[in-house]
Amino acid sequence: MGATSDSEFQHNYIIYNLSDKSVICHDCVKTMEIKVEEKIDILKA
Repeated sequence: MGATSDSEFQHNYIIYNLSDKSVICHDCVKTMEIKVEEKIDILKA
């Protein structure tokens, strides 16, 4: 997984459990980003 400064994204249970040899598709990453953004929006409300 590429480096990211978004700690909420890094703490996503799927991302957190990837090994250094894991591969994940771009669409999956984008879906997880959306879910993290939705979670942040809910917490801000």
